[in-house]
Amino acid sequence: MIVFLHIPKTAGTSLSHLLSRKFKADRIVRIYSPADCARQLDEHAAKISEATDCVSGHIVYGLHTHLDRECNYFSMLRDPVSRVLSHYHFARTKDAETHPLGDVIEFAQHSTVMEYLQRFPGIAFEQIRALSGVDTLDRTALQLAKDNVTSNRIRVGLTEEFFQSTEILFQELGMGYPRFAWRRKNKGDKAAIVNGQTLSDKSTRAALEEYCALDIELYQHAQQHYATRKRHFIHEHRTFSARARHLSFQAYSRIFT
Repeated sequence: MIVFLHIPKTAGTSLSHLLSRKFKADRIVRIYSPADCARQLDEHAAKISEATDCVSGHIVYGLHTHLDRECNYFSMLRDPVSRVLSHYHFARTKDAETHPLGDVIEFAQHSTVMEYLQRFPGIAFEQIRALSGVDTLDRTALQLAKDNVTSNRIRVGLTEEFFQSTEILFQELGMGYPRFAWRRKNKGDKAAIVNGQTLSDKSTRAALEEYCALDIELYQHAQQHYATRKRHFIHEHRTFSARARHLSFQAYSRIFT
């Protein structure tokens, strides 16, 4: 069974759409709870049947411990600072009264990005949390996440190489080639300005790099492991599809973000 660990703001909505083109709707279980954690995995497992071919959602590693089935995990990672900025801007553009994360949305409307992270620190470590399968955010969790990447217990791609990553992941997991569609998902504004300050200015980025240090370390580890798998893919398949070769993340961001 394929299990997609959808980490917010990593192009997961777009990847989930590709999965829906690969599996029949009644064979996919989608799990999107507002505040998922490892303690909820047994609850999620109850939603899965023998007919389920794919599970997709904001869940963490460890579902296999609650099932008598083999789980093939994969996920997409993104530069942690870019991901956090995207998360913050996303929150600021939503309606707190109608969104399931109303308290988060409301706070974001009246805070700086650093105030936002200090109030909801888990947002900066969602990648470690998803790949480690534990709720503690420390170097032990980081090492668990790294080990899961290194051992391919969780296969990871990079948002910045969305098309190439997706082809590698689909091939490694026996799903053939993805059927890319020219549609825009979960659109975000990349030029957000808050309190007269561009979110991507140097001082803001420096503060975020310090705050997200553990997640950055995981991302850099995943980059190295991905590079090795990419070389192996090219050796085995000689090249990527024409679309994956010619579309960059910048092109992707105009289609799928």
